Amino acid sequence: MAYDVPITEEQFHNPTSAPDWKESYYFQLYDPEAKIAAFFYISAYPNVPKRDYLVALLADGETDIYLNTLPTPGKLDTLGDGKLTIELAQPHELWKIHFDDGKRFANLEFAGRFDPFAYDSKQAYKKGVLEQEHYEQGCFVDGTIRLADGTEHQISCFGHRDHSWGLRDYAAIDEWNWIAAQFSWCTINLIKLKIGNKFETAGFLSNLVENQHLTDITFETHFESDNRTPKGFTVHFTDKRKKRWQLDSTQLQTMMYPPRQSKPGHETNIYEIVSQFTLKGDPGIGYGISEFLISRKPSK
Repeated sequence: MAYDVPITEEQFHNPTSAPDWKESYYFQLYDPEAKIAAFFYISAYPNVPKRDYLVALLADGETDIYLNTLPTPGKLDTLGDGKLTIELAQPHELWKIHFDDGKRFANLEFAGRFDPFAYDSKQAYKKGVLEQEHYEQGCFVDGTIRLADGTEHQISCFGHRDHSWGLRDYAAIDEWNWIAAQFSWCTINLIKLKIGNKFETAGFLSNLVENQHLTDITFETHFESDNRTPKGFTVHFTDKRKKRWQLDSTQLQTMMYPPRQSKPGHETNIYEIVSQFTLKGDPGIGYGISEFLISRKPSK
């Protein structure tokens, strides 16, 4: 592969002094045969100080979460807390994840499926709210997951990973939509961001030929009957050849992240919606994640 993202970016980065500066490594999978979704997430706020280690295993409508928060200052120097370990085996090519807390177990490899794609850090830039670098990559995932009930599953599916670093104030982000959809022939990644009266959209499509920017992106969010809980998206976008696409997501299972991002006077919720995807005019089925964040002042 000929990478647009320098392999040195896989390593840890020097923080600024901003309290909301963070560095995060995120890995996600959904295996449609095993009907299991999993999330692995390590993030560090070196100036707070705080490090979060999160594993979420979703199966049979249940969500099993491991969350460990440590008051660890300074630049990231390792990706592990003794139970969750994320290891870089080969930059952009192979990451290894091991998790064992005595009840649940995972041993997985995330291998690069396509080139990583780096988002333009200036496109969503807003001083004091969102100033970060960010790249993503579609992956092949293989390994083993054992659930808390003792059932063990062999995993072989598509997945996704994300690495970001910089300032991100969740409470000041009013809303975002994010999709990582894995089809047999491509990965589609789409973002819509709302900060105050400013809207930004961005996206890419990766396949064996290229990474291409997507444009003219519009999101429609579908909610449950409470008009608050998201269940899916309809997204329109244009590829580099000026072809207009429609992507629809159908909810399989939803997890809400533990409320770690809320600040006094704000309520910030992040929903991870394990989803099945269809592309209008394409017979294939995709799987992955539809993510929705909303931050607002709590109702009295």
